[in-house]
Amino acid sequence: MSDKSVYESIMAGLNEALEDAQSETPILKRHKVKVEPVKKYKADEVKKIRNSTGMSQKTFASYMGVSDKTVEAWEASR
Repeated sequence: MSDKSVYESIMAGLNEALEDAQSETPILKRHKVKVEPVKKYKADEVKKIRNSTGMSQKTFASYMGVSDKTVEAWEASR
């Protein structure tokens, strides 16, 4: 699919959604999504969770998608 046809497809979908949203009798499915607040963890909790998995900081960081320095900072309350 070319960039132009991807753009045209996205624009067609957005226009369809806008028309449906403004319609008196919408036909498109709607889903309500509830976003939960992100839980905040203290340094000792992060370390406890990591230790309970048996992972090193480096492995835990990779699993979490962050750098090992980030995990190190989390566990040092930084």
